[in-house]
Amino acid sequence: MSDPAGAESRARERFVALVGGTPEIVIRSPGRVNLIGDHTDYSEGFVLPIAIDRAVWLALRPRDDGVARVWAELVDSWSEF
Repeated sequence: MSDPAGAESRARERFVALVGGTPEIVIRSPGRVNLIGDHTDYSEGFVLPIAIDRAVWLALRPRDDGVARVWAELVDSWSEF
């Protein structure tokens, strides 16, 4: 899979800048749209999902304290759970 506009590199660089150290895992989840049947797939209806040229990139490293900290680049914000 190609790396449109260096998205994987940016995810790695932002992880280093925000968290320190390097991520152990970097993954890509492609975006999709449903041309028909939005919210009907779990009701045995017809669906036609199609991957699009958008994606979410995640840079991850395990923690020992059971807390997940998530940085959302587009809203410039942290969240914990």
